[in-house]
Amino acid sequence: MTDCVLAFDIGGSNLKAGLVDPSGNILKEDRLPLPENRDQALEALIHLAGGLAKQGECIGIGIGAPGVIDHASSSIAADANNLPQLVGARFDELFRVWDVPVKIDNDANNAARAEHLFGAARGKKNVLVVTLGTGIGGGLILNDTLYTGASAYAGEFGHMIVEARGRRCTCGGEGCLEAYAGAWALRLRAESLRKRFPESSLTGFPDGAMDVADMAAAARCGDTLACALMREAGEMLGAALASAANLLNFDAVVIGGGVSAAGDVLFEPMRASFRQRALPKVSQTCTLLEARLGNRSGLVGAAALIYGNTE
Repeated sequence: MTDCVLAFDIGGSNLKAGLVDPSGNILKEDRLPLPENRDQALEALIHLAGGLAKQGECIGIGIGAPGVIDHASSSIAADANNLPQLVGARFDELFRVWDVPVKIDNDANNAARAEHLFGAARGKKNVLVVTLGTGIGGGLILNDTLYTGASAYAGEFGHMIVEARGRRCTCGGEGCLEAYAGAWALRLRAESLRKRFPESSLTGFPDGAMDVADMAAAARCGDTLACALMREAGEMLGAALASAANLLNFDAVVIGGGVSAAGDVLFEPMRASFRQRALPKVSQTCTLLEARLGNRSGLVGAAALIYGNTE
């Protein structure tokens, strides 16, 4: 497997790693919870790398992470509100024993690359790819090219304002979409409402213990509280998607990430909200699609950084 890339997808809750071939196939994969301590988080990354590829067994290391990325120093520079323990860490130095190129980009940009090359956005010229996880990210493909903006910060879809003077977000602002549909916000909302839904399976989780997979699974099973949360999140998502599509007139929007695993209970109110708010010509030409690569998109897109598929 010496032609493979060792890829990492660093999220607010979990660290994922895999060996990815040039066709976007993940040959080996592993994950660990993200430790809150910086040194432990770095040790976890090294542990994952060592378990997947020894020195000489990969041609490069590709990384995806939220926040502002400093490409020159292979680090997260700022604004990674959901994983402050890794801001400033030099990933090229961390993995120097492998003696291969190390490249990093925003995780949502990587997801957009992956879906554009191999997934639901293949063949689409103008696409927004949204990742619904602990936070909410977005990657923009405009005229078949990844668009990053004047300061390489385009696509922060989670910080679209959906309610003026609304709920407080981890970025410090108010009314951001992420404060209504990010996994951290859904968990806090579930904890605040569970006394009103004593029959819900989510009431059995201690504060802070519920994760996105628990909420998505409960929603798929018809849990009353989980379904109520996902319906509200879906309506807010649809409103934000309509605003973005009205501005940029996409061919398609692709939605992935852990929260999207809730399925129809999220997608149906999202699509209804989008159709209600998008301009008719926009709605007619923009299709809302589920990500084809699922949770693999982060790893596949990170590998594309090494293979040179960076369009």
